[in-house]
Amino acid sequence: MTAAGAIPPEAPAPRADPITDGSQPPPPVPSIGVQLLVASLLSVVALFVVFSPWPLEAKLHSIGRACCAQIPSHTITIAGQPMPIDARNSGIYLGVFLVIAILWLTGRQRAAVMAPPQIRTLLFVFTLTMIVDGFNSLGHTEHLRTFYPESNTIRTITGAFAGMSLTMLVVPVFNRLVWRQPEPIAIVEDFMELTGYLVAVVLVILSLLQAPASLYWPLSTLSIAGLLITLTMVNTCTLLVSLRRERSVGSERGLFVPALAGLTITCFEILAISLWRSTGHG
Repeated sequence: MTAAGAIPPEAPAPRADPITDGSQPPPPVPSIGVQLLVASLLSVVALFVVFSPWPLEAKLHSIGRACCAQIPSHTITIAGQPMPIDARNSGIYLGVFLVIAILWLTGRQRAAVMAPPQIRTLLFVFTLTMIVDGFNSLGHTEHLRTFYPESNTIRTITGAFAGMSLTMLVVPVFNRLVWRQPEPIAIVEDFMELTGYLVAVVLVILSLLQAPASLYWPLSTLSIAGLLITLTMVNTCTLLVSLRRERSVGSERGLFVPALAGLTITCFEILAISLWRSTGHG
């Protein structure tokens, strides 16, 4: 009992439950080991950026040279400046960048279900068309019998549609290998959704073939970005599988360290290929 007129002590305020009140608990602080690993990986990438050739145009061409022959007659020129990779590769990697960007902007970056069979068939046809054009172009180079005259227009068109197609075929596999909880939704549900991607690819093709001088830097940078994204995805998957850590990433934030490790491996690969070619190989 309390004395007359005394004010009873206040009951302690109940603790907020992050599950019921909708708030999120603070993310765990990374361990010292993880922090050192991230610092080391970032240092490697930073050294690659700083010590690869300058100015930016030389840097883009240096990265492109590691994965592309850069034959002048096969390369699109914008306002007198050649793209850092040839016409086919420009189309491919701009197609890759386009699909990845759309998936993240629409919240489908974890989509783990393949497109419906009819759409998959069309994607395989786009890819096969690029392969046929590649052999046709090789025939011209080797002075063999060919199906039709080669041109950068055809290289760009077949490359862009193939880049889009291959990304749509590969991303669900990537997501099943990487995410702890991949989303059970299709990369593209129907032909209506696919039409949006096709329109975007056509715009990319027109931008490459009819580009004003102002588009040189965006197209050059994004094509190399698409190349780096492709190699980083492959290396990230390979690393996780090698370490038996597949399906271990629980959030987009959790993807940072594996992706950074994949990017670091990519930097070493580009450096190794560049050094190999500088000795007169390739």
